Amino acid sequence: MKTVVLTYVPCQTLNPDIWFPNPADVEVRQAAINLCHACPMLAACRKATDDLEDRIGPQLGIWAGQTRYQRRQRTGRVKFANACVDCGARISRARAAESYCKGCAERHHVYTPKQSTHRLKGQSR
Repeated sequence: MKTVVLTYVPCQTLNPDIWFPNPADVEVRQAAINLCHACPMLAACRKATDDLEDRIGPQLGIWAGQTRYQRRQRTGRVKFANACVDCGARISRARAAESYCKGCAERHHVYTPKQSTHRLKGQSR
């Protein structure tokens, strides 16, 4: 006779919104990651996530205890040329010289100078 052990798997029992947090909401993102790291199915989930992303491409949200950016770093897949170093969100071309997206820069109190769009009198392009 085969014994079946039922385990608590957070992604199957909690509100799905926790796995797709706003990139600026670090507390929710970290809570989801912590829940994944405590899950007994983490290794199987990581393998399933890699297989899924190999078949249909990158997935948004927290999968196997990692953000999309973290998964791309771990697997060596191509990553965004301009990605926030904190949350992995795509950084617009206007912010390409910076390391953080707007939300993370504000949260970390990182100074990000704004480019002036006006010219002084007599100045040409």
